[in-house]
Amino acid sequence: MRAWEEFLLLQEKEIGVDTVNKWLRSLKVLCFDACNLYLEAKDSFQVTWFEEHVRHKVKASLINNNGKPIRVRVTSLDKSAPFKETQIQQEKTAYFTMQYGDTDPQMSFANFLVTPENDLPVRILQEFAKVSEQSKGFPFNPIYLFGPESSGKTHLMQASVAGLREAGVKTLYVSSDLFTEHLVSAIRSGEMQRFRAFYRNVEALFIEDIEVLSGKGATQEEFFHTFNSLHTDGKLIVISSTFAPGELKAMEERLISRFEWGIAIPVSPLTREGLKNFLERKTEKLNIRIEETALDFLIQALSSHVKSLLHALNMLAKRVAYKKLSHQLLYQGDIEVLLQDVLQAAENIRLTPSGIVRATAQYYGVSPESILGRSQSREYVFPRQVAMFLCRQKLSLSYVKIGEVFSRDHSTVISSIRAISQKLEEDDRESDVSCAIQELTKRLSSAYQSLDFIVD
Repeated sequence: MRAWEEFLLLQEKEIGVDTVNKWLRSLKVLCFDACNLYLEAKDSFQVTWFEEHVRHKVKASLINNNGKPIRVRVTSLDKSAPFKETQIQQEKTAYFTMQYGDTDPQMSFANFLVTPENDLPVRILQEFAKVSEQSKGFPFNPIYLFGPESSGKTHLMQASVAGLREAGVKTLYVSSDLFTEHLVSAIRSGEMQRFRAFYRNVEALFIEDIEVLSGKGATQEEFFHTFNSLHTDGKLIVISSTFAPGELKAMEERLISRFEWGIAIPVSPLTREGLKNFLERKTEKLNIRIEETALDFLIQALSSHVKSLLHALNMLAKRVAYKKLSHQLLYQGDIEVLLQDVLQAAENIRLTPSGIVRATAQYYGVSPESILGRSQSREYVFPRQVAMFLCRQKLSLSYVKIGEVFSRDHSTVISSIRAISQKLEEDDRESDVSCAIQELTKRLSSAYQSLDFIVD
């Protein structure tokens, strides 16, 4: 279509050849006539980028030989709903909000065990907070934290956020998938100006799991401009990820280079000895005495899972106090008696991805292999989505890690978890999905009663 090609040449002059090649020439022309052009995008994010950056230009510049505007309809190859022009107008009237979770007050620097392995990120983040309070320049911006699951990245991020907010520093703390949700919602509602004000009118931005943006071109584009705006204004940025900047896949090079502008700090998980020292400190605060080999036994029994161990110690402290054994040294036999139900439940259903898969399979009457398999039958797809949701909710695993467990890419994991979340929001508490989540949560939590797991 000549009019479309002329439009692309015009855009090359306005936004650059590289941008046009990446976002516009890669659109597939399905069919056209004198007044209509049908395009197909490779994914919904390309559609999103088109609607935000090009739609208004099409209306003004794409004209046929009779001087009439050509209507452009864009659909997505990934079979998500087409973004027709009429849809955009309808969605602009939709209610638009941007919500984000608050920090856990228990995740403070005082409650974080500093070891030789993680001393550097702690010192830098504490210094970062002091500099922000005093409105002085900070030599490292952004700060990029990376490390495996359960290494303490979230704890350090939330401790920093809490300290900054307490000092009156306007700080925004979000996950990368929430940033993406906000962006898509803003585009569909015609609220991009509000979205940008929300993310850019802050003094510090903390964003978790940046690898979630991998492969999401439109979201990366918007985050790039958000990053530039904040950095240019001297606003502080803290990013976390499972991967070092150079290890990120399907991430634009210009973003990776910006992640490396400041300082990238590895965050190491606790060693076995570090975990043991951490738990010994907790037992002192709980006023319980555990013999060394008994503590080793407890660590082994609960698979070195920090949250599970802290739940168990809280329960042990309550039972020791009830039985008036506070001054007695507890041996392995005592632990086995006092925490018999905890240890038995942990043996039956371990709080691990495989344990969640087994529990979900048992609940739905299917095999664990079918949940982890490739079948698209609803008989297996729905239990698979529930298991992914529980892995995220109960274990706080990243989407990438969950994808590894289920042999899926993280975009599939995100859509699966979102599907369950939406059902929980839309359905009443007596619905099938609500009852399933409640029952499975009860089974998975049976070993660790709902007690606070951080000791003040």
